[in-house]
Amino acid sequence: MTVLNPDKRRARSGAILARAAMASALLVAAHAPAATRAASTDPSAVPWNSGVSCFYQSGFDLAAFAAWRGSPVRALHGWAGKDLAAAPAYFAGGSYGQFLRRNPAVIAISTPLLPAGGTLGQCAAGAYDSLFRQIGEIIARRGRPDTILRLGWEMNLRWASWSAVPDPEAYKACFRRAVQAIRSTLPGARIDWTLGRGNKMTDWTLAYPGDDVVDIIGLSYYDRAPSIKTEADWDKYARMSPTARTTGILTVIDFARARGKKVAVGEWAVSDGIYDGFDNPLFVTKMHETFMANKDIIAYETYYNCGSNGVYKIYPEFHNPKAAAAYRQLW
Repeated sequence: MTVLNPDKRRARSGAILARAAMASALLVAAHAPAATRAASTDPSAVPWNSGVSCFYQSGFDLAAFAAWRGSPVRALHGWAGKDLAAAPAYFAGGSYGQFLRRNPAVIAISTPLLPAGGTLGQCAAGAYDSLFRQIGEIIARRGRPDTILRLGWEMNLRWASWSAVPDPEAYKACFRRAVQAIRSTLPGARIDWTLGRGNKMTDWTLAYPGDDVVDIIGLSYYDRAPSIKTEADWDKYARMSPTARTTGILTVIDFARARGKKVAVGEWAVSDGIYDGFDNPLFVTKMHETFMANKDIIAYETYYNCGSNGVYKIYPEFHNPKAAAAYRQLW
């Protein structure tokens, strides 16, 4: 997202005209061609690839969002569903095509590891190799071989069929086989191994499949269960051990640094009304501080501006006005 700039406090006189003038340039920067898209000409832009999830939802105007926050959208994230058998069609069709048309610096797609009814053992034995090869072929053919695959995401939770909680070794074997199959048709495929903030494993490092099959170490980080109410809360939960019941963002960053990997936060958001979540500007501020302090290894971050009920949304800002104000000031 963007660098903190005191000038962006936007004195209200003349602000509307200034933002309108900026909007065209922001959209051009967000859609710039591959040769130039990584660099922003906006002096207030953050020094990492920042963006949003769910830009394709009805009523969401990506250019207006960029103008509202005052910085280019350089990263877009979405999901290819939870069924591997349907993933090739996702990448071949219009859903992935929406990302290609906007041509941001970073396209990240959460990609399932198993088909419906599939098992990690079958995956490790090669039963789904053809599906993974198809995904690689399609991405290569469509011209964005740098697309990041957020493969088998949040494996340290229980919700997914590919959860590593029951059997980390089976998960790792499947993950490795999947990456090898993808890279057979998409050499150099960029793989994001992403944890969930909650942790149901005895130690989430046990699910790490190896440096040779991981390019980026990621995390989904929502402000809930527990929410961040004070600076002390942030300091405590950001440093939680891999054996704790919540995943610490700074612990994940340290884990990535030790392996020479980039870091991604493909999902992050306030969570007003979910468990103990609320409209929380402190959480937004601390996330920005974390991205800024680790800007040298942030591959991308995308705010989870998703859902129909607005509990996560900061844009339009009436959903979570306090968090939205903090985001708009900082980004």
